[in-house]
Amino acid sequence: MDHLPVFFPGVFIFLSVIYSPFGFFSVAEGFVFLSGFVSALVYTRVGREQGQRAVWRKALARARNIYLCYVVATVALLTLAKCINVGALEWGAWADLVDQSLPMASAKVITLLYQPTFLEILPMYALFLLFMPIMLNQLERRNYLLVGLISFLTWGAAQYGLRIELIRLFPSSLDIHFGFFNSFAWQILFFSGLICGHKTYTSHSRWLPTGWTLPVLACVLALAFFSFRHDLWGIHLNKRWVGRSNLGPLRLLNIACLIFLVCKVRRQTEKYIAWKGFAFLSKHSLQVFAFHLFPLYVLGIVFGARMSVPIWEQVIAMGFGILGLFQIAFISQLVKARLVKFTKR
Repeated sequence: MDHLPVFFPGVFIFLSVIYSPFGFFSVAEGFVFLSGFVSALVYTRVGREQGQRAVWRKALARARNIYLCYVVATVALLTLAKCINVGALEWGAWADLVDQSLPMASAKVITLLYQPTFLEILPMYALFLLFMPIMLNQLERRNYLLVGLISFLTWGAAQYGLRIELIRLFPSSLDIHFGFFNSFAWQILFFSGLICGHKTYTSHSRWLPTGWTLPVLACVLALAFFSFRHDLWGIHLNKRWVGRSNLGPLRLLNIACLIFLVCKVRRQTEKYIAWKGFAFLSKHSLQVFAFHLFPLYVLGIVFGARMSVPIWEQVIAMGFGILGLFQIAFISQLVKARLVKFTKR
């Protein structure tokens, strides 16, 4: 639902209005932070039960699976678009990729030299997992400050063009596109989540600060950022300070406030999201995300060049997209079950 107004500008009008509704914060930031948080919960247990080698083995296997899922989903969608030649992929960086021959486009995807819009977060996630065992080992030694400092300095370097300088080292003829998200900046969300997840796993009691001072301050700041985001006061913040690609300083502060507030009310909200359907999607989250563009591509074919549709059609389209996610999860479950039976033979 978050991607629909981006895929089809002008069609999903009422979704466009609520895009990033809480301020300078989107689902992508939540995804990266939670990925780090869950990684800490999982791999801390693995390390303490099976040792550091098991952490590396499982992390490398997970990174490999993410990479393979990304490549298969991207190349399959490119192949489908070229074969049926209907509803070309005009979604950001996809357009340039579709214009190239399938072998050339596939080679760029496989080598990660060209990462198309909306799926580029997967290679970034795999990259973070490659560094995760090193950072987690430091957290196990209680070097929280060291991990935080390394992450913060890397984020700071990203604000001053670290990725741009590295890209300049490649020949311009390669037409490199590493995606919208600057990994050097976004890693701070993943490793912040890793720190919080490790603290949650190792603490025998609540470790967040108590009292009302910080929650009230976080609320005030969150409301201020909300007003700036929706232009309620006519004050426009400099894009560099709230930029999404590089995670500008004020955007990072906004994210920290919102995550802190969500954590403070976590126990009160858990019962409202404890639906088995969410658990089913979560179990197959990698496959669901990697292949979620397929039902949206079908919607793109149905809509064609229309720039406006009735609200009831928009609602039906959203329902189709959501059902498509469950279908992907169902297929993923069947494939995993078949692979388990095959390996047991």
